[in-house]
Amino acid sequence: MSDNPYLAPEQSKAAAAPIVEQSEEETLRRQMIGRETNIRTMAILIYISSVIYMLIGVVIVLYGLAIFTGVAQPKEDPSGVFGLLLFGGVGALAFAFGYWQWKGAEDLRRLSRTGCAAGTVWSALNLINFPVGTVLGVAMLVFMFDRKGNFVLSPEYRDIIDKTPHIRNRWSLLTKIAIGLLVTVVVIVIAAMLLVLLVEGPSGFEK
Repeated sequence: MSDNPYLAPEQSKAAAAPIVEQSEEETLRRQMIGRETNIRTMAILIYISSVIYMLIGVVIVLYGLAIFTGVAQPKEDPSGVFGLLLFGGVGALAFAFGYWQWKGAEDLRRLSRTGCAAGTVWSALNLINFPVGTVLGVAMLVFMFDRKGNFVLSPEYRDIIDKTPHIRNRWSLLTKIAIGLLVTVVVIVIAAMLLVLLVEGPSGFEK
């Protein structure tokens, strides 16, 4: 600091620092970043669900082929034709549904409104899984269709994202841990189901 009494006191560095104003796009993006993260997190859950359906579809088709080739030969269907048609058809439908869910999850991850159909179906299927599934299903519907959701899933908001690439949504550590645990549990359950179905067939679930 100078000893000259006629000089104005020096400003602090914080006061002298220039104030950077945010653009309108940056302000909107920061206001909606939470909803953006919510929708993309739900899209991950739909990804997981779609993989489950596709894997189940593949296993059901394989079991139908096993019946037809004689590897698994139920007494009710010695020729194996009925088993092939039944399990093949059901498995194909399950796989197709899972693939449709996967594409819908991709659309939601990109914040496209075309993914709302898959999100709505996923929510409806989860509503009956009280209490966790019910909460997730209701939350997904709110995230997609309330005022914020409608804006985040609009083409205008995607233009805002293109103009603000430096702003990114970040998952909390708790969210990452929860998703990791969910994926682990799903993988274990699917592996167990596939093992039972391939080794003992559908009758293995009746024991």
